[in-house]
Amino acid sequence: MRAMQLFVNEQGHVLEGTRSNFFVFRGDTLVTPRAEVLIGVTRNVGVRTGAGTLRH
Repeated sequence: MRAMQLFVNEQGHVLEGTRSNFFVFRGDTLVTPRAEVLIGVTRNVGVRTGAGTLRH
C-alpha cells in the first residue's frame, strides 16, 4: 500500500494531495477548498459536476 501526502493550511484543513484534488461529500453536499489550491481540469470537472451541491 502506498501513502499519499496531503497539503494542509495553517488551520489544518486539507487542501489537496500531492497528485490529486480533494473532494468530500458531507451528506448531499460536495465540499472542496477554493483557495490555496492548484486549479486544474479534473478539479473543474468535479466542481461542475457537483455544482448543485457545492460548498467551499
